[in-house]
Amino acid sequence: MMPQPGVAMQISTLWEERKVICTPMEHGLRASGIAGFAVREAPRRYALGERLKRSALALIPGLKDAGTTQSMGRRAVTPDYRRRLGWRRRRRCS
Repeated sequence: MMPQPGVAMQISTLWEERKVICTPMEHGLRASGIAGFAVREAPRRYALGERLKRSALALIPGLKDAGTTQSMGRRAVTPDYRRRLGWRRRRRCS
């Protein structure tokens, strides 16, 4: 999250070649786009966050990265990238 990006964006912007999405949020600009798959005990790879930041800076002229923070963690996703927040029982339709 870049808390004071120095640019005003109204919608998310995708840079397809680098797989980066920049999204304006309440507390700044969020750059995301890389999904890493590893075992639970694997160390976090902060270099991926740095790569996202460099790509965002190249994509958006005038973007400022002062105070940038990284958020990494385990997020359950399915192969179609839909997040799984909880399980629910599946109903059969007759």
